[in-house]
Amino acid sequence: MELPCTRPDSRELVKIKVNDICYIDLVKGDKIRFNTIDGLYLFRLSGSLEACTNLFDQFGFHPLDSVNVVNMSMVKFIKVSMYSRIAYFNEQETVSTSVSRNGLRKVKEEFPKITIIEV
Repeated sequence: MELPCTRPDSRELVKIKVNDICYIDLVKGDKIRFNTIDGLYLFRLSGSLEACTNLFDQFGFHPLDSVNVVNMSMVKFIKVSMYSRIAYFNEQETVSTSVSRNGLRKVKEEFPKITIIEV
């Protein structure tokens, strides 16, 4: 499935594949932003993370924090410290998002193949 989007700095319409999305978050309150390995894209519709969870659940997306909905198939590993929990989507650690304590518990229970690194 492809979605019509724009880059944050352009009005040119591009289409991205759902499978290329690492995670979804909101900017400016209700603007849906898709975060990919290649960069950021803005969805042409406004909405909520709850709506994104409902829409993208069928593609393997799950909320891991109150500020994101994550494509679990794209998570490479999660680093856990005393102060934070961060999901990474590439080995270079250039694309990442936060994970709540409850989100980490969900990962451990439902996605045991995802590597969790204690730092």
